[in-house]
Order: sequence, then structure tokens, then C-alpha cells
Amino acid sequence: MSGRATRLLLALAVTLWAPASSAREVTFSWEPFENVYAYEIRIANEPEFKETLIRKGVKKPSATVDLPIGKYFYKVRALDVNKRPGQWSEAVPFTIPPYPPELKAPKNGTVYSYYEIPPTITLDWKPAEGDIVYEVLISKTTGQKVAETRVKDPKLVTSEITEGDYSWKVRSIYQEIYESPYSDPKFFTVEKKPFKAPELIEPIGGKVMAAYRPVGFAWKKDPAMSYSDVSVKAKEGQGSWSQKDLHKTETFEVPYMEPGVYAWTATNTEAATTPGLTSKEESFEIRNDFVADGNAYVTLGLAPSFYVVKSSGQEFARSALAQYLGLKYYPWEVLGLALDYQTSKLERAPYTIPYQRASASILIRGGTVGFAQEWFVGARQMDLLLADPVMNSYYFVTSGIQSGLNMYGTLARGWKFLLAGLYYKPMSVTSNLGEVVADHYEAEIGVSYNLFDQFWVSYKLRSEKTITNVRDGATTIESEAFRTEPLHIMLSWEY
Repeated sequence: MSGRATRLLLALAVTLWAPASSAREVTFSWEPFENVYAYEIRIANEPEFKETLIRKGVKKPSATVDLPIGKYFYKVRALDVNKRPGQWSEAVPFTIPPYPPELKAPKNGTVYSYYEIPPTITLDWKPAEGDIVYEVLISKTTGQKVAETRVKDPKLVTSEITEGDYSWKVRSIYQEIYESPYSDPKFFTVEKKPFKAPELIEPIGGKVMAAYRPVGFAWKKDPAMSYSDVSVKAKEGQGSWSQKDLHKTETFEVPYMEPGVYAWTATNTEAATTPGLTSKEESFEIRNDFVADGNAYVTLGLAPSFYVVKSSGQEFARSALAQYLGLKYYPWEVLGLALDYQTSKLERAPYTIPYQRASASILIRGGTVGFAQEWFVGARQMDLLLADPVMNSYYFVTSGIQSGLNMYGTLARGWKFLLAGLYYKPMSVTSNLGEVVADHYEAEIGVSYNLFDQFWVSYKLRSEKTITNVRDGATTIESEAFRTEPLHIMLSWEY
């Protein structure tokens, strides 16, 4: 029997065991002998077979048994026709692994789409009983391993799979020792869909806007994007800023912007933390000399004033400190209103003569960026002085119509010039001197400097001329009055 037993041993080495579809049902087979009555198979937990788990006799050279998950050893011997046993084969180790999991979802060929945020994918399979953990292997169809992880629950949720074609499979691990074969793989695809950068709508194309007032930004975003970032860069100096994480909007407004040349972009992102796509850059300019609805001006002025009257070959001079107040408002870009007031006391010893004027005008504005013109017409009330060497002076309160033109131009950033002219025609006055008729002219030229924000300081050279005719019957007496202000200083707030 020793030769036959040796032959049996060789056969066992070749046909160790063959698992069926169930991982817990094991079939053992070996090479048959001639003239054999039966075979005996023994299975134990250790190679010394101190304690036999299964001892079974079979007529055929194979045996099928059910075993739980674990590691085992088995051996076989033959019994001849006289029922005499031969030698045992050498003990052969084998392992009963757990069942491979049955995959449930996603179905084969499932396609996941995303823009910037990888999709949340749930891999799901049927659970197994016992002390089981699962090992999930995700690979690209090219063979590159993407993820290999162990989980306790019969599912894996991941948001870290980017675009590509993938396969996935799972195996069970019992008591962290016994591993099942991997399940048959399933396949899915993750595709990254393109999206567009935002399109800037306003401001674009070098648009010019007024300073120190709200500036609105508008853009058109890709419908798939939820967040927008607005970035504004000053071409020179300070003034750059950005506004991030604007959620589900295509507009943004800042309370005001200072003068300067800027460029802006908008970036759309799917989430606050994703990079997104950025629009092309558009430039715009903010100017404090730009005409717009709502322009307003408040002006305070102070000037030494020299008043000279020439009449009948004589000359009379007075000096004063003139004070000015001006208000101007444009409810519409081209149409506005203005109020002006001036007061001073003309000194000529031993007399102090009051002198004042006030006017209200309608303004019509035109021009281009950096150069504007104001045509105005309105009503004025003005003191008209007639010098008399004997009576010292007469003055009349007159009213009439004024009209004129103001021109403003930009010299450089923060600097402006002013050129203005005015004509006032008072209504004739009848007095004990006779009928008084006059024509009044004003002219001024100056420069303004932007001190800070909306405040400007101006220096002007002003000159006025009044021609007065007193008609008493056939006699006409003409006098001329000149008012000169070589140092006219004004402080203004401009919006």
C-alpha cells in the first residue's frame, strides 16, 4: 500500500479542492485507485489532527462538505477490497473564504456628470453576516488604481472621483483574516461638462462714470454656476478691491468709487471654494468732472473787492470784502437750477454802503467728458450804485434778467479751469435824478484743485463793469462802475 499511498498523495497535491459557486461548499477530489473498496477523508483545524472535525468515508474519489469560514487541513487514505486501510496522505492546508459581495448599485454603464465639484457617488452591495468588513477597489479601465479602502457598512460614498471611465469591485474580509475573492466588477463613467466664463455687461468699453456715487456692475453667468467674484483693479495708486462669494446674482453695486482708471473681471464658480472661470478684462473710468443726473455743488467764496466809479470826469473808489454763496443742482443731466448770493459793505469814509445781489437761474448743460458748458438764464436782484461827489452816493435796488455761459475743462487729473461770462439787464428805474438805465457785465477766469474727495479749492480773477445812464429830459449822464477781485478764493463741495 505504500506505493499506492504515495500515488494518492501526488494526486491530492494536484487536485487540492475546488470551490463551487458557494464559498462555504468545498469539493475534494483525488486520482482514483484500482481495486479500492472506499476512501476515507479527515478534516481538522490543525495539521496534527489531534481533534477531527469531519471524518467521512466515500466510495468515489471525491467528497463534498460544508464548512464555515476558516483555515483547515485535510488528508485522505484508501481502503482495499478487504477493507484494509492504506497510509494517510500528507496533510494539506486550505481556507474557506467568505462569500464575495453581490454588487447592487450603480448599474453598469451609469454616467455621472459634473462641472467643478466631483459628483457624490454611492457604491452599494448586499451585506454579509458575521464579523465582516469590506474592501472596495476602484480602478480606471486603463488599470490604474484610484482608491482601495475598507468600510464596515455595505456601501461607500465618495466625492473624490474625477472624470474618467472606472470599474469597481468589492471583497469581504472575515475577522480581518479571511478574504473572499473580489466580486465581478461593474463599470461607471464620470464626465466633466464644460461651462462658460461670465460675460461682462456693465461697465464695459472704457465707460466713464461720475465719482463718489454708486457704481453698478452687471454680468451674465453660466446657469450652472452659483457663485460670482468681482475683482476691480486700479490702474494707478490705491483703489483696488474685490467682492467674493456673491450667491446666485448677476449684479453688484458699490456705494461710491473715487476718481481713477480701473479694470474689472468677474469669476463664476460652482462653489465658494472652486476655482471657476474668469471673464475677459474690461476697463472703465471714474471722474469727478463727469456730468450726470444728481450733480450738486455748494460753493463758499471770499474776495477783497475794489469798486471804482467814474462819472462826469471824476472817480470815486471804495473797497470791501465780498462774500459769496452758491448752490447748484442738476436733477437731470442737462437741466439744472442755481441760486447765488453775494454781499459786501462798500467802505468810503465816513460812509459804509451796503451792497448785495441774489439770483435764481435755470441751467442748460452740454459738452463732453472733461469739458462742459452751462448756459443759464434767470432773474436777478442787484443793488445799483450811483456815485455823487456831493451827496456821496445813491443806490437803487434793481431787478431784471441775467444770462451767461460757464465753461469748465480738465487740465490734468485733479485740476480744472473755469471761464465764465454774464450779462445782466436791470429794468429801468425812475427817480428824482431821472430815468436810470444800466447794463451790467461780468467775466471771470480761474483754476480749481481737488483738495480731497469731493472738496475743491478755486482761485479766480473776476471783473465786473456796470454802465449807467441817467436821463433827465434831454440830458444824459453816463457813469461807469468797475469791480475787480484779483484774489477770489472759493471752497466748494461737488457731487
